[in-house]
Amino acid sequence: MNKTPNTSIAFDPFDCPLTGSHLLEASAGTGKTYSLSFLYLRLLVEAELTVAEILVTTFTKAATAELGQRIYREIDKLQQVLNQQLQQVASGTVLGFGDLLSALSASDNTALTVWLDGFFAVNTADNTVDADKLKRANLQLRIAMAQFDHAQIYTIDAFVAKIFNENSNVINHYLPQTVSDNDETLISLCFTALAKANFAALGADAKSLVQAISDKSYDELVKDLCQTVWHYNALDWACYTQAKTAYARYEQLIAQLIATDHTAMVAAVNAAMAKDWLNKNSYKPASFTKYSALLTNKQAYDEKGKADVAPLVNFFSPNNVINKINKKSGASETEKNTLQATLNNDFDELAGLQQSLPASLTDFRYSSALVAIATAIKPLLAEKKAQIMQLTHSDITESVAKHINELSIQHRAALVDEAQDTSQDQLAIFQRAFVETGKTCFFVGDPKQAIYGFRGGDIYAFLQIKKNVQHYWRLDTNYRSTLALNTSVNYLFSGKNPFIEADIQYQPINTQPTQAQSTSAQSTSAQSTSAQPPNTSPAPISATQPALVCVTTANADKPSLADIAATQIIELVQQGVPVSDIAVLVHGNADAMTVKNALAAVGVSVSAATKNTVYDSDEAKWLHALLSAIAHAELSKTRSLLLSGWLNYPLAFVEDDEEIAAIGRALFGYAKRYQYLGFGRMFYQLLQDYHIPANLLRQTDGKRKLTNVMQLFSLLQAAGQSQSLSLFGLIDWLGERIAKADKESELRLDDSNAVSIMTMHSAKGLQFQYVVLPFISCVPKSKKPTFFKSNQRQSAVFLAWDTDGCYQKQLAFESEAEEMRLAYVGLTRAVKQNILILSEKKSDKKSGGKTASEQPENPYVNSLFGKLVQTLPQRMAGLLAQPFAAKIDVDISRMTRQCLQQPQVNYQAKKPTKQHVMRWVLDSFSRMQQTSHQTSHQLPHQLPHQLPHQVPHDFLNDSSNNSLNDLPQPKGLPALLNYPAGAAAGSALHEMYEYLMEARPATEALARQIEQIEPHYFSAATALPDSQDLATDLLATAQYALTPLGFSLCDIDPAQQSIEMPFYLHLSPVARQYLLDCFNTHPAAINEIISQNKSGQGPPKQSTQATPASYLHGYIDYWFAHEGKYYVLDYKSNKLGETPSAYHRQAMHTEMLHHGYDKQALIYTAALCKYLRITDAATFNQRIGGYLYLFLRGMCQPLSANEAGHDYGIYYDRLTWACVKPLLDVEQTG
Repeated sequence: MNKTPNTSIAFDPFDCPLTGSHLLEASAGTGKTYSLSFLYLRLLVEAELTVAEILVTTFTKAATAELGQRIYREIDKLQQVLNQQLQQVASGTVLGFGDLLSALSASDNTALTVWLDGFFAVNTADNTVDADKLKRANLQLRIAMAQFDHAQIYTIDAFVAKIFNENSNVINHYLPQTVSDNDETLISLCFTALAKANFAALGADAKSLVQAISDKSYDELVKDLCQTVWHYNALDWACYTQAKTAYARYEQLIAQLIATDHTAMVAAVNAAMAKDWLNKNSYKPASFTKYSALLTNKQAYDEKGKADVAPLVNFFSPNNVINKINKKSGASETEKNTLQATLNNDFDELAGLQQSLPASLTDFRYSSALVAIATAIKPLLAEKKAQIMQLTHSDITESVAKHINELSIQHRAALVDEAQDTSQDQLAIFQRAFVETGKTCFFVGDPKQAIYGFRGGDIYAFLQIKKNVQHYWRLDTNYRSTLALNTSVNYLFSGKNPFIEADIQYQPINTQPTQAQSTSAQSTSAQSTSAQPPNTSPAPISATQPALVCVTTANADKPSLADIAATQIIELVQQGVPVSDIAVLVHGNADAMTVKNALAAVGVSVSAATKNTVYDSDEAKWLHALLSAIAHAELSKTRSLLLSGWLNYPLAFVEDDEEIAAIGRALFGYAKRYQYLGFGRMFYQLLQDYHIPANLLRQTDGKRKLTNVMQLFSLLQAAGQSQSLSLFGLIDWLGERIAKADKESELRLDDSNAVSIMTMHSAKGLQFQYVVLPFISCVPKSKKPTFFKSNQRQSAVFLAWDTDGCYQKQLAFESEAEEMRLAYVGLTRAVKQNILILSEKKSDKKSGGKTASEQPENPYVNSLFGKLVQTLPQRMAGLLAQPFAAKIDVDISRMTRQCLQQPQVNYQAKKPTKQHVMRWVLDSFSRMQQTSHQTSHQLPHQLPHQLPHQVPHDFLNDSSNNSLNDLPQPKGLPALLNYPAGAAAGSALHEMYEYLMEARPATEALARQIEQIEPHYFSAATALPDSQDLATDLLATAQYALTPLGFSLCDIDPAQQSIEMPFYLHLSPVARQYLLDCFNTHPAAINEIISQNKSGQGPPKQSTQATPASYLHGYIDYWFAHEGKYYVLDYKSNKLGETPSAYHRQAMHTEMLHHGYDKQALIYTAALCKYLRITDAATFNQRIGGYLYLFLRGMCQPLSANEAGHDYGIYYDRLTWACVKPLLDVEQTG
């Protein structure tokens, strides 16, 4: 047990105490999620806590979902193992848990086995085990799985909001209707209200305060005002008072000098210059004339920021004048004393203040005005929030932290993940609710990865936790990276205080000896960092591929550095490295665009995952123009759309009003499609009709453009569905986001066939095989901030107040410390290799005999990490054959260094031998997308001269009655019976029938839709029935009476139906076993219904296993309600014969059993019951009507009189409650 909190020891999740307070410092890639999962298991099994008593918090929603899924999987696995052990005990045999675990998983389960064997007192020699403890643990895990929907796993903001909502009466605060990230908009509104009232709330000083802010732009003013309001309670008022005194004296001196008669002083200085007493470089006649004229100009005295010392004040400062008298001037001491007596000593005092004051008098007045305005705004802001019932997360956290000692926290244990990124108030909540009350609490984090200070993360609050906990542990064995890469990181951060802050020391990381260094497709563009002891031996490390590559250049501009990075990436690709294994990590969005342009120039596809939103792209603006043209059908909008070139019409079309009008009418037809079928169907049809994917892929960077278009499609579809927006509403919605380009909105989709570009902040928690850091040696020269919140000092100031410079030093200290932590995060994302592009050029470097002022200003300065890396030659003295040159390859694992002299070449990225734009498959993100699509290399080389602007639009342009009952008489042989067999035909018929039931079209409209669907499933050589005949047969099936129910599909109200409804069933162990028993003879059936794709992107993928997951996810093809009863229905294209009579009841029953369709119906029915919240037999019998399987080929027109009047093709049955109930028990108990 660790009893010395200031000294960390190695952590074992199976051998640490489960009581008291703990700090677990987990370096990158060391298995943090693995440890958290098993701590949770031990709290369930050993401490016998329930899921409602264990709190787990982490930083993001994605991390919360991932951690919850990981914990559930471990509970599920352990429960199966305990259940198997109980069965062995019942049979009189006891097995070691290692044998049981190895049967379930090939992972290294040594630590888990030792814990289980010890905790349950397994003795295989004596055939004994603690059976009572085993039964209790098994029951505990079963209950945990059944109740896991109520597991207390939250983001930290969500947890604090939950506590606030449950205790609002104790906190004595209203419950908010809206919780926002910040209240910048409300502060802006309050400021506007203040201005409309002529700033009357500011009192008598209103005029001077308004004058102080008049030179600022509105955006800059609101930004600074928000900082003042947010940190108002932390303002350093003592510092403000000291600065106010100094600036008041400064202003007083200026007033005195302006009012003084300087005639004698000017004459004395002029005489001294005439006698050549003064240094001619400092005292030139032109300067004398200029400054003499400014002695009564108030603005001339306040030049802080324009020069280090105001030239006017310095020119007449007595100390400066006397110091500039030439030693050989011949002036006597008496003459010098006479001259000095004539000068004004106020200039000396003013010069001293100008040197000590951190900002100009104007800047100080601005900061004072902001404080006064913030003081007036705070009550207005509180009143406004109360009126609209809105709070921010910070408001809620502050209130909970203030009252935490009065609140009731039911949790008995807490696991706090990513603790280094929490705020002081958030950590105070856990400190008081868990640490000080003696409850179990594990704080898990890594101070070396604390990079979210700008979001409120307080690294110093985390460091304080170390002094308050009882146990201090560390995870220092890396399961992610190669031995060589880990050693290189150890080497880079091996110096004294590498992270600047003395309390953050670097402990060298170890590498798991049995770690698998897999380079398989398992690692795509990014993977989760959750690590556990793998099960295979490490792959050999390539002797020709060092873990750390440093490339240096004299160029300091970022485009040049990006070009060099592109060259390195091309070299990797030419060595056979997949582009998806490479990531480029940068500081911000501008850097990402620089790299993207460099890679595009050499033909490498990129996937940008920076905070640049897709709403800020050209594709968003084009899509807005497209939707506007569809909605308005105006010539100007249509012409503007065609000028974009996306639809690829000839220029002659753009100049022809008749053609424009025709295209506009065709586009307007899609508005009706939107109205009746929704955005998804409309947009998908538009892509097909106008060949938009093909057009985009022919353009430069076309794949990125198409990625953006499909991302926008997904966002628009979700917005339209969730907010029930009309087409005009959707246009406004998109327009607002384009205008705001909200930086917290959804990012572009990742692309597995492209190099990933992302910020180092975004990359945290991910891993890549190869990482390129092109700008790690330089950072932009940033504008000096107006405001600074010091986490270490827990106070905030305007830097204009910092008269003694302590906050300036603190700002530099904290900025450099976070810069080093950011570098660490970037370097620890790699599995195999880091490539660093280093600039040797200094910002003050001179060349060619030119002074610094004559040189073009370098906008970049060397970063602290860049300086650290550039000391490699000196630190490796004696190991290098020559000085640090153009490129140095470092294989740290063998501690050998070789400096390679590169030829003098222009760093122009190499052209690849082939275009690295990988195949693209268009994805519509829904089940309707089951069609095959051409890939980029299969697209036709020539586009048609005239694109089909008069495309048919189904029933929307059909003047006939859109009714299922409007059926023409059948003609000829049934087209359904002649339709091809096979999977392609089944998918085609399925899509046709979905359209039929959703759109309820007339025959002509359905026929046109059939003609659009079939090319996606059949080649041109395939013999297909006439589309009119097939449409007639399909529509006829909708009129047939569904025996024995007595109604037809055309009688179903469209408002009482659902197509492709997703469902989730949470299966208990009993339910899982029941389902396994049901599907024992029908594995293919469960493959067909269970989807393993939970992302919502694309159609559900088929399971490759017969065993369903504990969360069962799938889609009900079709369900409807009629006369108070609910039914599930599926369409089948199985070919049972050549006549309708072949589709009799017994034949269909045999087919149902053969393919396991009856088992599918069981899951569909259970999912429908869950949706309807049916929990008992009486309600089930009252509301569930049964299930229908329609074998469509048998429902066509009869071929003979003997077939007339039969219910061929209609298979109806109804399950009993006893069949469905086992799948729903967990829904009731959970």
